[in-house]
Amino acid sequence: MAWIESHQSLRKHPKLARLCNDLKITPFDAIGRLHVFWWWCIDYAPTGRLDKFDALQLADAAEWKDDPEQFVQALVNANFLDCVDGVLSVHDWLDFCGELVKQRCRRLKEKRRTLRHVLQPKSRHPTQPTGPNQPNPTQPTNQLLTWFEQRFWPAYPRKKSKGQAKRILLAMKPTEPLQDRILDALERAKTSADWLREGGQYIPHPATWLRAEGWEDEHRAAGTSSDEQRKKFLEVTA
Repeated sequence: MAWIESHQSLRKHPKLARLCNDLKITPFDAIGRLHVFWWWCIDYAPTGRLDKFDALQLADAAEWKDDPEQFVQALVNANFLDCVDGVLSVHDWLDFCGELVKQRCRRLKEKRRTLRHVLQPKSRHPTQPTGPNQPNPTQPTNQLLTWFEQRFWPAYPRKKSKGQAKRILLAMKPTEPLQDRILDALERAKTSADWLREGGQYIPHPATWLRAEGWEDEHRAAGTSSDEQRKKFLEVTA
């Protein structure tokens, strides 16, 4: 069962008044349609992007039976939807449903890994030893530990449960290209809106981030309004 945040301030918010005025409906009607629309997005647009749907589908998601173009434009005018370069998306969607999206992605990855493990045929031939001219692709333990201590750990902003993070890394045995990807993704995550939010308190522990393959996540870039959040983030993670 999925859920989204619903704030009591919505009932008296100027955005709701604008929507009611444009559509000529009551606040209670507008609140109900917004929540039905958001529930629909959880199932069919979990990232908040709506470029795959036309106005009729979006209006039907909110059970709006009148002019669909008018309904979508009213949502844009009231800032319930964003329109950037002609692409519609739910305003601040990841702020309210970001964790839900991440949890679903993690569960999907786990199911795929389990399915690959079950379906992968077991070899009947013994593993051939690695010859002198055939270097083992697995990274040596000491090299991984050096990379962890000198590159990953100093770069990760939330320094918690170091031993657990190290054990997970050694179990992963990432190749050198993957190590570079991890560091690049980490730098992007450190400047994202999700990690800068409320002074960085939503940054996952490094062990959690590694276990969930956090370098595969997509992050919403922080805007210019996040300067104060970035300042708090730096103070917390210094």
